[in-house]
Amino acid sequence: MINDFSDERKKLLEKLKKHPFEFKKVKSIFKNDKEIALTAISTWPGAFQYVSNRLKKDKGMILRSITGTDPRIIRFASNELRNDPEVILKAVRCGVRHNDLCK
Repeated sequence: MINDFSDERKKLLEKLKKHPFEFKKVKSIFKNDKEIALTAISTWPGAFQYVSNRLKKDKGMILRSITGTDPRIIRFASNELRNDPEVILKAVRCGVRHNDLCK
């Protein structure tokens, strides 16, 4: 069963590199997997809205996503992180506009 999960995970990682929009349909367990989420987000920043609530609260995840993809994804972060000075500053430095900070 562990091998099945590992194989499924590997296949999903490869699939998301070409078809990141599929992230919104993946099993919940994979929406909680940081590597899988970042793979989808790197090609389609909108995938951040579908990550697990745990990852939406992960400061490292949001900072990496803001810097590496599209700073406007801040609007999908947890309320706490949307009000975090470090996160806001990073988003502004990466080009986010005031309207994007307001959800």
